[in-house]
Amino acid sequence: EITTKKVNKNSEIREVFRLLESNEKESYFIFNSKILNLNKTFNDYNISDNNFLFEQKRLKGGIFSTIVRALITVVKFF
Repeated sequence: EITTKKVNKNSEIREVFRLLESNEKESYFIFNSKILNLNKTFNDYNISDNNFLFEQKRLKGGIFSTIVRALITVVKFF
């Protein structure tokens, strides 16, 4: 789905999440192969009219949490 919204160049990236009613913890934006910091403005990244931001969803879970839980279980065993 493609959504277009107009924002002020001095707005923070965080405002795009509000406009799109998206969750900051579940996704992030990419521009010019860079992950955008929520506290920076569009001017900071030289984002101008007709540029595209790409919203990427974060992956949940993963192996890291499984390894940590296994290590905690081993430590409790001893």
